[in-house]
Amino acid sequence: MRKPTPDVLLCEAGFSSVPLFYAMRAVGHQVMVIGNLADDPLHGIADRSELIDYSDHDAVDEAIVGRDIRFLVPGCNDVSYWCAVLIAEDRGFPGFDPKEVVSKFIFKDAFREHARKKGYRVPSAALSMESAQSLNPPILVKPADVSGGKGMTLVEDLGAMERAWDYAEMTSPTGRALAEEFIEGQLYSHSAFLNNKEIVLDFFVTEYCTVYPFQVNSSHLSHDLDSVVSEGLRDWTHSFAEDLDLCDGLLHTQFIVDKNHEYWLIEVTRRCPGDLYAELIRKSTGIDYASLYCMPLCGRPLEVPEKAAKRVKYISRHTASVSRAGIFLSSQANLENASVSVVPLKMMGQKLAPSPFDKTGIFFIENADAETMVKRTPSLHEEVIVEMADDWKDA
Repeated sequence: MRKPTPDVLLCEAGFSSVPLFYAMRAVGHQVMVIGNLADDPLHGIADRSELIDYSDHDAVDEAIVGRDIRFLVPGCNDVSYWCAVLIAEDRGFPGFDPKEVVSKFIFKDAFREHARKKGYRVPSAALSMESAQSLNPPILVKPADVSGGKGMTLVEDLGAMERAWDYAEMTSPTGRALAEEFIEGQLYSHSAFLNNKEIVLDFFVTEYCTVYPFQVNSSHLSHDLDSVVSEGLRDWTHSFAEDLDLCDGLLHTQFIVDKNHEYWLIEVTRRCPGDLYAELIRKSTGIDYASLYCMPLCGRPLEVPEKAAKRVKYISRHTASVSRAGIFLSSQANLENASVSVVPLKMMGQKLAPSPFDKTGIFFIENADAETMVKRTPSLHEEVIVEMADDWKDA
């Protein structure tokens, strides 16, 4: 019997895109996936898969030629999203803004410049090493087009600026870096689903970086975020959507709230966040975040569930990782009065690189109440234990 022909191309085969795949299959789509890592899970699950590097725009475009692909869905990283934007521009796939619009927020240097012109609340920034000398330390130096905290350095002394700038440029695929004054405070994310530039559903998540200082590894749905801050973010989101004439779909923003309870915008994207962020929302609220993300990209109007405001469970998400390289043996959660599920990403005996370059699995912890969730989440790196070969050898 002939297999159904895929009508959707999903530009990622990694674990974070698994919820996207099943969300589209649930409404009848046949899904083809691409990615250059043969061990990625969707290569063994999808209706069709090909080993294609989605950073190669031309190779992805060639994969579409001659197929009945009607929809294009980016995965959970910026490289996948930018590739999809470029192809959508040429081929007219739904759910994407023009590349000139996307380029104003997907690249950190371009977003800082756009934000400066518009007067948005962003840290003071510099786009050259020379102008960075005028910033007030501590200064965060980062690549302009790399996500996940890679290539970042916190500069306490201006004498260390050159080395930090060179490292950021080396990490950047295009050799671009920027610097910004470091904001002390609590990190959050705001995921808003837009319809006609109005927020029809949104979520705030409290985030922690406890293993590597510039990559989120623990989080939970926000419980006590100041309403002045949340309303300020909603107002900004609407203004930003109006400013760039954004199409329907997700707008995801990371921001920091400082000691004066003022927010500072850090990053903006329209792709689904990684490390199974979609599952954190689904497990916490019962709302299928992955499905909402895919709807406009698959030519469907946003359909917000009636019970959108109801919290179902108090869930913590933790990405298990380590600060030193080694050989992975096992991971476990030493938690009382909690239900734990884990998505394993490593097998015993595999090499494990330090964060932010690797991870062993994603843990979801169901807590008894909000107080336990808020107290437990920042310390999950101490309660989710990753055992390495050296740990057994030295025992």
